[in-house]
Amino acid sequence: MEKEIPFTATEKRIKRHVLGKAHGFFAVCAPGLTTVCDSELAAIDALKGVHRDVSDEGVAFHGRLAACYAANLWCRTATRVLMRLHTFSSTTFSHFVSQCKHFPWELFLAPDIPVDVQAATHHCRLHHTEAIARRVYEGASERVVGLKQAQDHPNAPMLQRIFVRGVDDRFTLSIDSSGLPLYKRGIKTAVGRAPLRETLAAGLLRLAGYDGSAFLLDPMCGSGTFSLEAAMMVRNIPPGWVRTFAFERWPGFRAAQWAHLRKEALYRIGFDRPLTILAGDKRPEACERLEGACRKYAFLKDIQVACMDIFDIQPRTLSSHPGFVVLNPPYGIRIGDQTSIPSLYREIASKLTLDFSGWRVVWISPVLPVLKLSESRAYRFSHGGLLLKAVIGRIG
Repeated sequence: MEKEIPFTATEKRIKRHVLGKAHGFFAVCAPGLTTVCDSELAAIDALKGVHRDVSDEGVAFHGRLAACYAANLWCRTATRVLMRLHTFSSTTFSHFVSQCKHFPWELFLAPDIPVDVQAATHHCRLHHTEAIARRVYEGASERVVGLKQAQDHPNAPMLQRIFVRGVDDRFTLSIDSSGLPLYKRGIKTAVGRAPLRETLAAGLLRLAGYDGSAFLLDPMCGSGTFSLEAAMMVRNIPPGWVRTFAFERWPGFRAAQWAHLRKEALYRIGFDRPLTILAGDKRPEACERLEGACRKYAFLKDIQVACMDIFDIQPRTLSSHPGFVVLNPPYGIRIGDQTSIPSLYREIASKLTLDFSGWRVVWISPVLPVLKLSESRAYRFSHGGLLLKAVIGRIG
């Protein structure tokens, strides 16, 4: 009979203080997507009945670690999920340092993962963000032997980010559970310039009411973000299905619990659900990249990809009923001659008006087209430093 290995003192503390209690979490998302993000979180089994607070920056919720795992796996519109570690008021560096030194970092940080501390303040007497970040790292390194600093390991494959936010002299320390931003699904290995983020594409599809029952045309697909997100939504593929997360390196990570969540997700995937999605682009290289992603993953292989010009498309050859047309036309660094944008948008709008009457349109760009729509709604988003506008409505 094998002898049981006793728990160490740290493992007992992890079991009691990390695994055995609920924590505060915050799902960060783009302004304009918070209500969509909230509805997604509400639908996750591990968060059923959990109280949530919606703000302009995201959605706060409480739960055990399983709720954090599930939010990362299932939420299509969140950028990252933070775990709240410690909140305190401070007006002097001596008190701030004391708080950092006495916090039990060893329960949350693995010494072999380099740490990157990012700080931001607003109306705080302690306002030097570099000094604040340095004090947090120094406090953590006193508790975690061998802790590495991210700036000393620039080529490390994974970092553990800690976020410090100070508002009116009250500071909150949070640990990032996601790792790479959640819009990095792990699906696309090559993208064009300034691609549409997956989180924004998924949010717009949800706001438009897309559920896969109608044909979806993505005629200026670029890297295919709209089409890929639509396919994953139709077949209920978790957005985090093929990637890894920072929480998998935490001292309190429980692989068996994570495996159980993934097994439950697998039962819900509809690999055979029909896809009526056509992604097109007049650039062969864009189509080749998208086809490569679709070949790599079986759940994407039914997306139709065609090298074509939007002005040559006749919707009656695609579907006998009006469907969805999603547009992320060129702008910014994706188009060389900025003066050509207004005329290009007018031509696209004219094409939609003449040939796509009755179809629902999702259009996102810095400037919206003049397009006659019914049941229309407009939104504003910040995307990669650009202020973008989106409109959703029925053509004609």
